[in-house]
Formats: sequence, C-alpha cells, structure tokens
Amino acid sequence: MSFLFILLCLVSRALGLRSSKPQSGFHPDALTTGTFSILCIFALTWGLLGIWTIVALINARCPRLPYLLVLPTLLFFAWSNAAYMVLVVLKNILSDGYPPLLIPAFTFLENIFNDWALVLQFLVIISIIRHRETTLRDATMGKLGGHRHILTGLHVTLALLTLAFGTAAEGLGLDTSVQYYNGNIPLRKYVHRLHIAQKLYYIYAAFAALTAFDVVLSAVLLWRAFKDAAIPDKIANLTLLGIAPVYSALSLLLVVFTIIFSPRGIKLSIANLDAVEGANLAASLLMPLCSIVMMILILAMTGREANWTPGNITAELEARVAVRRYTWRGQRSWVFHPAPRAGAWAWHARTAPAIHPRVLHPSISLSDDIRLGVSGWIGFRSRVVYPYS
Repeated sequence: MSFLFILLCLVSRALGLRSSKPQSGFHPDALTTGTFSILCIFALTWGLLGIWTIVALINARCPRLPYLLVLPTLLFFAWSNAAYMVLVVLKNILSDGYPPLLIPAFTFLENIFNDWALVLQFLVIISIIRHRETTLRDATMGKLGGHRHILTGLHVTLALLTLAFGTAAEGLGLDTSVQYYNGNIPLRKYVHRLHIAQKLYYIYAAFAALTAFDVVLSAVLLWRAFKDAAIPDKIANLTLLGIAPVYSALSLLLVVFTIIFSPRGIKLSIANLDAVEGANLAASLLMPLCSIVMMILILAMTGREANWTPGNITAELEARVAVRRYTWRGQRSWVFHPAPRAGAWAWHARTAPAIHPRVLHPSISLSDDIRLGVSGWIGFRSRVVYPYS
C-alpha cells in the first residue's frame, strides 16, 4: 500500500515535468482535496484492519474460515481504494503525458476490486451465521439450528449472480474502451456497448441490494433459534443488532448512489459540477465507512474465545446427557424448551410410544437414578420431564 502510494507520487511528478505547460501538475479543487484526504485515511484503516485480521488468525480465538475470507476482503477494498487514489490524481493533472487507456484501466481496477470485495463481505457474514447455526445444532444435539437448504441455495445464487454481473459490467466497459481506442468499433457502437455495461451494473446493484434481505433474514432466524433454545449468544445478538443494520445501510447507499450517478440522476455539466463532486465525495465517504464499521464489528468478535461459546453451554450439555440416559429405545424427536422452574429444562416429545412413563432404558440402573436425583415423569406427547429437580 505504501509502495503504491509512493509510486503514485513519483508518476504524478514525472507526468508534470514532462508536460510543456507551465501550469501542469496536480491541481485539485477543495472537494477533490477532501476526497483524496479521506482516501488516505481509508488506506491507513484498511492496512490496520488487515494487521488485526492476521493477529486474530494467529491467536486462533475464533473460527478460521470466516476470518480467512476477511483477509482477501480487506485486500480487495485496499486495492480498490488505492486505484481510486490514482484516478483522483490522474484526473486532476493538467498534462497529456500519460497513455489514453490509463484512466479506463484504473477505473476498471477500482470498480472490479470493489465489486469483488462486496461479494466477499457478504460471504463473510453468511459464513459467521452458518458457524453459529452449526454451534447451535451441536449444542442441542441436532434438534435446533443447522442449515436450511433453501437459504443455502439463496446464499450461493445471490453470491454467484452478484459476482458474475459485476465482473461482466466492468469487463465489458474496459473492453469497449480498448476497442474504441484501437479503432475497432465506431462511436455509435462504443456508446451502445457502454449502455449495455451500465445495464449490467444496474443488475449487479440489484442483486447486491437483495443480499441485504438475505443477511437480515438469516440473522433473524439465527437469533430466533437461539432464543427458542434459551441459550444466550453474543455473536447472534451482534449479527442481528449490529452487522445486519450496517450491511442494510450499505446496500441502500449502493442503490441510492447508483440512481444518483445514472442518466436520470445528476446531469453531468459545467453548471452541476459542484453537485457531482459533492455526490462523489459522499459516496467516497459513506460506503467505505459502512464497510469499515462492519469489518470492525466482525473483528471485535475475535477479542475473547468465550464470545464463540454460547452462555451456560456446559451445564446445558450436562442436562441433555442426563435426559438421554433416561430415555427408552423407542423415544425420538425430542425438542427442549425452558422449564417453568428456574434451573430446570423441559423436554417435550413430538412422537413417543405409549410406554409406561417410568420405564427406563435397560442400560440405566437404579443406582444411577438415585445418584443423579432425577424425578418427575417421563411422559409421551406433551408431558414434561425435569432432568434436575
């Protein structure tokens, strides 16, 4: 990152010296200076977040898979930010000493890295949610939690479509500029292909906005599952109350700025130049800021290993083991709910054979029954058993 910034400064100085114009060089206005300053702050922030991610992976206080995805996400965001910094400088240099395709090339890099980073950011959140679903399934012995096949298909479909249309839009835009510069297509076809690339980007933005609904739905279902299990979980709460709202705000901003910079939005003219630069400054500030806040929330989960362990999970597992020991062979489909008495767990059987309620599994001895102090009725249908009285 630092090397790229130094190289950018050297190239800018060289281009200014090569020009025959006395006023050549980097001469930004106030809004451009503000944008470039914000980009420098973001560059430093992405670098610090990358170091934080590497430290979290080394400490191993968190699951590896979600945070292995965080690292390339931060890398793509940093590269997109660096390419945008180059564009800001190139577009404000009063010089014709650089190749004509330099600006389209860096525009492609800035957009493609940003599109890929947004897709990876979505996958990071989904991987965290799926990890908590697996944790809940293991804690409840497969009765709650687990992955829904419909939601899994929705995750994969939205990720692939968002990635495909974003890549296609940016690739077609760059290829159109190259073909037009080389004289392979006329101006009319050049404009037509740019319109197609713009429509592909609109489809990309639509699917990117739909990922917000996917994240919110998955977060709500995860939170409800932990609530039904009466197991407190910090990650599920933070995902619902912190990450999901920020991701929804990011998707909303993506749609808003897509409309603003569309042909039906702000008209690009000399009279509206300040409005265009103001909207550009807002987009450069708000959207990366949302991503940075999300990455900070995700990395904040790695501070303590206890964050990834649901509350009171050891006692709950012991209660479940005790109930398993006092069931007969034909019993199945158990679902647990909080008991009306404090410190006890209620278990309801969805389907159970009509066996005498106090008949135990042959492997259970009377001494085990007395030692564990189990009382109550083991019934069928809607009867309740309290493992500890």
